[in-house]
Amino acid sequence: MEFKYYSHFIRGYFDGKGYWLFYPERQVCTFSIRSHSFEMIKKIQKILIDSCGLNNTRIIKRKLCYHVQYTGKKQCYNIYKYLYDNADVFLLRKYQIISVAFGGKELGKI
Repeated sequence: MEFKYYSHFIRGYFDGKGYWLFYPERQVCTFSIRSHSFEMIKKIQKILIDSCGLNNTRIIKRKLCYHVQYTGKKQCYNIYKYLYDNADVFLLRKYQIISVAFGGKELGKI
């Protein structure tokens, strides 16, 4: 796959296997994505590190899944911009959770 399509692939993968958390009262946000494949989650993490300037975090194994998670407004903002800039296909409910944190355009309710 060409590099220019990575953000679209990761956004689609995230829509199925990831989540955003945002606590407005504390202004804390979290991005998490998981996979049953260690190789897949490691590749996604590498792309996010290279494309978003993120730190290399520990990959966590819980039961049969591997998770990579980023917490903090700066890291989450970089992921948010990477996933949603120039995007027109995404799961609206996940976008709405994080767009509140960063003042994204409101796209309506489901």
